Amino acid sequence: MTLDPALRITFLKEEIKKYDIAYYLNSESLISDYDYDQLFSELLELENLHPHLLTQDSPTQRVSGSTRSEFNTIKHRIQMLSLSNSYNKDAILDFDKKVSKELEGEEYEYYAEMKFDGVSISILYVNGYLHKAVTRGNGIEGDDVTANIKTIRSIPLKVNDVYREGVLLTDFEVRGEVYITDEDFILINERQAEQELKLYANSRNLAAGTIKLLNPLEVAKRHLRMTCYSLFSQQIKLTSQSNNISLLNELGFPVSGVSELCSDINKV
Repeated sequence: MTLDPALRITFLKEEIKKYDIAYYLNSESLISDYDYDQLFSELLELENLHPHLLTQDSPTQRVSGSTRSEFNTIKHRIQMLSLSNSYNKDAILDFDKKVSKELEGEEYEYYAEMKFDGVSISILYVNGYLHKAVTRGNGIEGDDVTANIKTIRSIPLKVNDVYREGVLLTDFEVRGEVYITDEDFILINERQAEQELKLYANSRNLAAGTIKLLNPLEVAKRHLRMTCYSLFSQQIKLTSQSNNISLLNELGFPVSGVSELCSDINKV
């Protein structure tokens, strides 16, 4: 009995996605590197034999073999602003006073999250598929780094089916921070030392430099990660940041595991 290649390809894609989610989102290793590579190689071979069965959400499409000469510039739909800093409690309390004044007596809460020190990225999804990824740039426009962001295995090429208000959420913008973990940073510098190359100063600068590499194959070697914290969509009414984080999680995006809904500024 000959195995249907379409069924086998579907099975392999789902298996690889399952192992990627376990490893990159849940820090669980469910399969050996060798067995994972065997599945990936089989999928790649089947897609080469049956190119009409290749889809844009296949794991094999994460890393492009082509090198760009430069990045295209894309204008943000909504301006990307930077966060303000504060270094003491008085500054936080002053901020709260401004919020209270602007809201003119309305009740409000804060959603406190960890700040990841990396590179801000905006990702646009169309029909449920990853369409464009853009750096913050000057806040008005940034560089198209779609091919590089696709190398981040925790970022879905196609999101999970999630309904809100009877609407399948397929068209939206996600923002987050791309970074390199301390562990991966150490490993990268160890490889640099073995080759007698210059060591990188810190993981934040390395992440920023990696995003701007023109060869996605080199980007994939750096093991970039991303934590998502922002969601925009015109398909449904978005009501709160805490609900947005839950929605991002349902869609399949990595979010901070450290966050809390706070009833007032002192809880923050």
